[in-house]
Amino acid sequence: MSVRDEYPAGVPCWVETLQPDPRAALGFYGPLFDWEFSEPVPMPGGLSGEYFVAEVDGRAVAGIGALPGLGGPPIPVWNTHVRVDGADAAVDRATRAGASLVLGPLGAPGEGRLAVLVDPTGAAFTVREAHGRQGAQLVNEPRTWAMSSLHTPDPAAAAAFYGALFGWRAEPIAPGAPVMLFRLPGYVGGQPGQPVPRDVVGVMTATDAGPDGAGGPAALERQPARRRYGCDRGACRGPWRQRPHRADGRARHAQRGAARPARRRVLGQPGHVRLIDRRRASPMPAAVAAAASGGARRSTGSRPPRRTSDRAARGAAGRAARRRCARRGRGPHRRTGSAHPLASYGA
Repeated sequence: MSVRDEYPAGVPCWVETLQPDPRAALGFYGPLFDWEFSEPVPMPGGLSGEYFVAEVDGRAVAGIGALPGLGGPPIPVWNTHVRVDGADAAVDRATRAGASLVLGPLGAPGEGRLAVLVDPTGAAFTVREAHGRQGAQLVNEPRTWAMSSLHTPDPAAAAAFYGALFGWRAEPIAPGAPVMLFRLPGYVGGQPGQPVPRDVVGVMTATDAGPDGAGGPAALERQPARRRYGCDRGACRGPWRQRPHRADGRARHAQRGAARPARRRVLGQPGHVRLIDRRRASPMPAAVAAAASGGARRSTGSRPPRRTSDRAARGAAGRAARRRCARRGRGPHRRTGSAHPLASYGA
């Protein structure tokens, strides 16, 4: 059992998740990891909300707190604390190395002082000056924290930053591998016989960069397509569903060209009609087909079998056929410039 009572400076010591609704998170993580929770305490630094400590066998393993309202979207996050000797000095070193201060330093009753920063590649972390509980009291066991992983679009910049701030040394886990290990020379942690060296304090993985050269949320945003045909959106609406732009940026608008996509009738079950878009060769449901056609004109082609027992339906079909012939200039009621022949009979 990996019981920890203290952590040297430069070693990750605590992990927590900040949530818009911490009590809802208790209902998720409690059954998932079989965690028990202490009584809530106020958030540090006078921030609004509650903070809960998760426990396994009576020992603290993680925290669940209220997400501070800093003006951004309320997105739940997991955050790693790194032990430092002094929070103020650590913030000064971090900002000089290129980090941005987000919050703090704040006083946490019974815990010490902490500050939240963002490294030069966009990843958030917390420096923790501990005065009470040093950090997680049980690690590397089932249902407990094992290690934190940094996902960054610029591993070289991240390695230089954390090396200057905490003395970490980055090296690949294997020659040519995309995963790198952060090692703290002189630190002995973990357990004997573990698959990585015992001075490893974290791992780092390279991620794809966003369109502006940075990773993180920007990499997930949809970028606008080139402006063509008066469309500056990332996708256009086709006849039935959203359809993306072509690779060369040209938009295929259903509104351009024919008012409705080319369709043809295909045989199916009695009473079942499928209309096919020839450009996409995908079926349109019968209900959508009826709405698209307005219930007016039938398309050409073979007809589905009629139900001979339904005289009313046959009569309606015949009247519809005569109307179509009249509109197209064929059959016995060919249109001229005068009124319809049946008008003289009072029809």
